[in-house]
Amino acid sequence: MARKALLCKVIAKGCERIMDRKLPNRKETIKQLQELGFRATPTVGTYDMGLQYDYICHDGAGTGLGNMISWPAYFFRKIDGLKWAIIREKVIDGTLCIDDLQGTDLYEFVNGVLMNSSKAEDESIAGLLCDLKDFPEHFDNVFYCLFDDVSWDCKPEFFASEHEVQERFKDKYCRGLIAWEDMDLEELEDWLSRSQDDLSEFPYNTLHDETEQ
Repeated sequence: MARKALLCKVIAKGCERIMDRKLPNRKETIKQLQELGFRATPTVGTYDMGLQYDYICHDGAGTGLGNMISWPAYFFRKIDGLKWAIIREKVIDGTLCIDDLQGTDLYEFVNGVLMNSSKAEDESIAGLLCDLKDFPEHFDNVFYCLFDDVSWDCKPEFFASEHEVQERFKDKYCRGLIAWEDMDLEELEDWLSRSQDDLSEFPYNTLHDETEQ
């Protein structure tokens, strides 16, 4: 009995040493994951017009399924100051037409994306771009948009900063988050590995040739 008790004690001590070696690794992995910024990536397009995507944020990670055909985040290059002022003013007074957008990414967005969606049937261009009226009168920067082309009640949402569009994406599309503390080491290491691969950034649709400035 004494030998058996001693053997059990040795095994227990060995297990403790193993756990002591694993715990710091787990804590360090969680710390690294918590330091990452928000990022996401589409993974699977389903047959019922849905898009599956994975995401990472400070608190954890998860997989979502959105009722959308394509990735909803868009990037727009900055617009010349005078042209921006004209576009914004015409959005406010409701007189904006497609020709006013010539030479901007908004032209490609309206002509190539919105006009192929059901949103264009009962809405003016100024109505579709109504969020732009809330931007500053003098705005000299890139901007962003979320547009879900399946949801019947969804208009394009425009944002002046990357932080704003990503926060809105999290609020709107990220459900079923699993906290880092609830994952085992293998799961944590898998997410960390993906953060340097397919989850290394938050992607955007662009409306111009990538070689253009």
